[in-house]
Amino acid sequence: TGSVLVSVSHGADDWFPGRVAAEEGQLQCRTLWVKQEVQTIAAGSHHVLFLAGDGVLWAFGANHYGQLGIGPRQAGQSAVVSNPVAVRGMRGVSDLACGHAHNLCVSDVSRSVWVWGWNRYGQLGLGDYEQRDSPTFLKTVTPPGETASIGCGHSHSLVAWNGVVLAWGNNAYGQCGGGEEEGRSLSSPSVVDLPGRAVSVSAGQYHSVALLQCGALYGFGINKDRQLGSVTEDMCVTAPRRIRTGVTRAWSFALSTVVMDREGVAYLAGWVGGKRSPVLEEFTRAGTDFQNVAHTLCARLVVASGAVTLDMWGAEEEDDTRGARCHSLPSAVRRRLSFTGMTVASAVAHTNDGFVLVGSCP
Repeated sequence: TGSVLVSVSHGADDWFPGRVAAEEGQLQCRTLWVKQEVQTIAAGSHHVLFLAGDGVLWAFGANHYGQLGIGPRQAGQSAVVSNPVAVRGMRGVSDLACGHAHNLCVSDVSRSVWVWGWNRYGQLGLGDYEQRDSPTFLKTVTPPGETASIGCGHSHSLVAWNGVVLAWGNNAYGQCGGGEEEGRSLSSPSVVDLPGRAVSVSAGQYHSVALLQCGALYGFGINKDRQLGSVTEDMCVTAPRRIRTGVTRAWSFALSTVVMDREGVAYLAGWVGGKRSPVLEEFTRAGTDFQNVAHTLCARLVVASGAVTLDMWGAEEEDDTRGARCHSLPSAVRRRLSFTGMTVASAVAHTNDGFVLVGSCP
């Protein structure tokens, strides 16, 4: 038993271990076999966390800011950990989220949230700006009850707990949703004022969305590329505004938002492939076969019925809210990816131009 992790990217991902399984033009695939059966996976810019079937949390990749949670880096020790290592003390994990170089983790055993990694903007919610090299208990988010979901942006964090959304960290574009002027970082959790009970949250690079029990989706944060849909023409939305009703699932990615309605139709808004999609445009009728979707700046990967479809585009411009420039492509390219003997279960985006797929082999 075990799982196969596959990195699919437009360029070399030297931080991702394993062998190069295929190269086609600028598309590179690296495979890593792990002995554990992967239940849940999350990825930051250059690191990966995954929960194994035995309840142990594992990590690998870059560790410059302590984002692997394995303790202080010793003198002479590489900042990149190639083989998965266990994160001590993290058992009973039910949910994971990774930002650029920080993490949130929910433990069902202690009904609590744990944080670690980069903390320049207070995104760990601990009331300071010091990084943590190992999981640290977030005392301010410990009411009795049920955690709905967690989310990490580049440098901000979200939790939906007992219907209430809390946000903290980098608030340069209003992504913490407090309604105040953007620019001030929050080193402790702050309540986001929403008109109903929240059931899930998701964070993009500098924007956030919250899904309410009634099916209404609200967004806040940067809107430069219309990642909040046609809700407003404002560049930044500092207080929650409704994006759409009738939503059953929602995902935020680097500069885009994907929503699914009750009929299983998926819609996209934001920056994809070198252009803005200013309204929620339909891109697939996934229905019951749909498993997962992930977006980078210039690619979309959809997993449905174990099959993987990758759409790739080029990009024309670059600025500090978009990150790395995408590799140039003359036009949109669609590829149906197949992995011999492997069934793909899920996928996450890990950088501006890459994904990690989780698969199983019989």
